[in-house]
Amino acid sequence: MSDEILDKLRRLHQYTADLNGLLASVQAQAPPEEATGTDPSGAVQVKLGPDGLPTDIRVMSGWQPRVEPQDLGQAVLAAFQAAVAEGQRAWSEGFDGASWLAEAERVERRAEDRYEGEALAPLPPAPVYGQPRDPLAMTEDVLKALQAVRTRGVQPPAPASGRNRERTVSITLSPGGLQGCEIEPRWAAREGAAGVNSGLSEALAQAHAVLRGQAAQGEAEAANLDALAREALATLASLTNVDRRGERR
Repeated sequence: MSDEILDKLRRLHQYTADLNGLLASVQAQAPPEEATGTDPSGAVQVKLGPDGLPTDIRVMSGWQPRVEPQDLGQAVLAAFQAAVAEGQRAWSEGFDGASWLAEAERVERRAEDRYEGEALAPLPPAPVYGQPRDPLAMTEDVLKALQAVRTRGVQPPAPASGRNRERTVSITLSPGGLQGCEIEPRWAAREGAAGVNSGLSEALAQAHAVLRGQAAQGEAEAANLDALAREALATLASLTNVDRRGERR
């Protein structure tokens, strides 16, 4: 392998390591374990977990004078937004933004300067990449995986929706949070707070289950792409006769 290619691989490896370190510094400053928000009328309260998804949606006792039954779903969304704002406020108060920004600028400067004059981290030994494969067979698998990714990219993600048994409450989640909440007005007026809360809890649990299934599928696909990438690097290393230290034999 030429010195130029090895140098580019080292720079890419160093930049990836820098970005991983930057991401780790953000993740170390965990969001609050729980954030709570209430809609402007005070009729609905929503609690969020550290992932920003609702863990509990509760209609307060005596909600009827505060909000019309047909507006109850919108009140849930308003309470969710209030909880998000509260969580962001609590997180930002504990986040050292100045330190993180300085580190991000340092990483970008290093990348722009192409790490000139710096001792770059050595390439990891080839075995961590995976096992070499027949190049033609591996190329075919890579193309199939890329085609699958392209197909998913043009298709809108399926909603993670859940309903209660009576199908009078519907909740839609995405990894970004609560996307929708529909509550049948006449049913809500008859049931009162206890019945509505039971329906909300059931629909929310079902939506979470659907979202977890989607996440598991995405993780499996990502693991497949990661394995292909490792095999590709191992195959490249074997074809270019690179030893365990990434140097020319």
